[in-house]
Amino acid sequence: VCIAGGASHWPALKRWTNAYLAEKTQGETVSVALTPNGRADAVWEAKEQGDLTRDKFVMPDTKRMPFDAFAKMLSSTRRNGSPLVPYVRSHG
Repeated sequence: VCIAGGASHWPALKRWTNAYLAEKTQGETVSVALTPNGRADAVWEAKEQGDLTRDKFVMPDTKRMPFDAFAKMLSSTRRNGSPLVPYVRSHG
């Protein structure tokens, strides 16, 4: 079930800008996963990718970086139409 607008009143939606989060997480390192479709540790379906071999179990490329670098990466991948889907797997 998806409730559209169910959290629209939350103050965090206005407060948690990239600049705000970068300021609050200054010096924090995060582990960032990069996937072509947002699914980590998933089966890569060969036929959908034009690969005539067989399906494979794949894991995302993971990089450690400062949170502010992740925020910049997230913004730039949205703007430039990058096929990668970056997301934070863990912090600290």
